[in-house]
Amino acid sequence: MNIFRNIKMAFLVGAMASVCHAEIKVDVPQDLGGGLKFQDASLQRSGAFLSVSTSVAEKLGKDVILYYRVRWLDGAGRDVSGNEPWRKALLGRGQSVPISAATDNPAAADYLIQLNVLE
Repeated sequence: MNIFRNIKMAFLVGAMASVCHAEIKVDVPQDLGGGLKFQDASLQRSGAFLSVSTSVAEKLGKDVILYYRVRWLDGAGRDVSGNEPWRKALLGRGQSVPISAATDNPAAADYLIQLNVLE
């Protein structure tokens, strides 16, 4: 039976600089056991566009399927994303994959990456 595990990954940074490296804050279920490693997070503003990127590496010793989406937040922490779809990424044993998204919503000042793992 396939089990979805929900991982909420919040990158809370200011969006004033055009490019900044973000502190990564991850809420990982205990049963995942640190099986994913997040690194190289950055937030970039270019005109009206705000983009976020990071990479995730597999440390579980098996192939996994990631489903992720970015929830864009305004300065007060309210969701301004609209209907952001889930995206799929295949993560092979010992591999890493980039995760990125962008918005042109001028109200977006921050973001929350939501991640589901299918084993």
